[in-house]
Amino acid sequence: MKNFQKPGGFRIWLTSLGVHADAQSCMEGLLDPDPSKRWSLDKIKEWCGQAPLTPKRGTIGGTTAALLDRWPFRQGVPKAFCVRLPEDWYLHNTKLSECELNVMSRAGFMVLLVVRNGQWKKFYHTSGQAFYTNIEDTSQVLPDSPVEVLTCPSGDTKLCSLDWIYFGRRLQNDNVNIGETTALIKQALHLDEDACVIRFLPEFDVFAFPQHCANAILGGHISFRRDLGRTGKISEAGQHALDLRRAFGINIAGIVRTTGHVDWFPGAEKSTNGYVNEGDRGLLMRVHQIDMDPEFGDTSTPAVSQEKMLQLMNLDLFNSALGLTDKELAAWEAGESAGGTVSSSFSMARERCSNCRIL
Repeated sequence: MKNFQKPGGFRIWLTSLGVHADAQSCMEGLLDPDPSKRWSLDKIKEWCGQAPLTPKRGTIGGTTAALLDRWPFRQGVPKAFCVRLPEDWYLHNTKLSECELNVMSRAGFMVLLVVRNGQWKKFYHTSGQAFYTNIEDTSQVLPDSPVEVLTCPSGDTKLCSLDWIYFGRRLQNDNVNIGETTALIKQALHLDEDACVIRFLPEFDVFAFPQHCANAILGGHISFRRDLGRTGKISEAGQHALDLRRAFGINIAGIVRTTGHVDWFPGAEKSTNGYVNEGDRGLLMRVHQIDMDPEFGDTSTPAVSQEKMLQLMNLDLFNSALGLTDKELAAWEAGESAGGTVSSSFSMARERCSNCRIL
C-alpha cells in the first residue's frame, strides 16, 4: 500500500513488474485503498467490454507476440557474479584480451556485461518523473542516464576503473564452487585478495528464436579454438553460424530447449551448448540496478534494444547484418551450408518474418 501514497507510485510499481499499461488502470481501481474510489462490478464489466489490450511496443507484424518478455522463473537459475574494479585499478584502460580471461574461458566463464558509470541510479520524483543520482555523491543529479552498458564485451573491450563486470559460469553439473570462482575472477582481473566479488540472482528476458536461426551455432564459422590455442573452424558439417555477438550485438545467456531444459551460459559452438534447434528460446540477462529500492521502479532493465532484436527477427535485416552474399543466401534459403544439406523450414521462416518491421 506504500505505493498508493506517492502520486503515480502504484503504476510505476506495476510497470516494474511488467504489467501491461492498459491493465494498470483496472488493477489500480480494484486495489485502491480508498473504498470510494474502488471499482464496482459494473465498472469492471465496462472495462472488460472495451477494446482488447493494445500490443506491446516491439511486436512483430502488429501481433501480440512481443520480441522480448520477462522470464518469470527463479527456480533453477544459477547464481551469477559481479565485481567492481577499484578506483585505483592499475590496469585501467586495458583490453579484456590482455587480462587473464583465457584461464576463465577454459573454466567455463562467460563475460555477460560490462557496466560503466554504474554508480548512477534511476529514481523518481513524487510527480513520477525519473531522474538519475550518483549514489556516491547524492548532490550530483542528471536528467538522463550516463550509464553505459556493454552488452557484448569482446577481446577489444577496454576495462576502466569503477567498471562493473558481470560473469556467468557454465559447468556440467551446475555445481559452482564459490571459493574457486571468486579466486579465478580476482586472478584474471589482477585484484587484491580483499576485493569483493558479489553473487546475485540474475533476471532475464526471453524470446523465441525465429526459424531461420534453427540448426545454427551461436558463434561464427571461424572463432578461437581453445583446444587448438588458435583461431579455427568451430562449425560442423551442415551447420549455419549466427555470429550473434559480432553481427547483432546479442549475448545469449541461456537457451531454453523445447523440453524445458535450460542450457546456461552457452559457448559459441555445439560442444559448449551454443547450438539452436527449431523451437528453442533465448535468454538475455537484464541489467541489474544495484542498490536501488524496487518500490521506485524497475529493479532491472533490458540489455538489448528493440532494434537489435528486430535485426535478428526480420529476415532482410538478418541477411544484411550477416553480410551474406547472393550465393550464401541462396544456400541458406535452400537449407544448405558449406558442410552439406541441413533440414530447415526456411521458406516458412521467410513468410512468417516478412512482416517484421521497425515500429
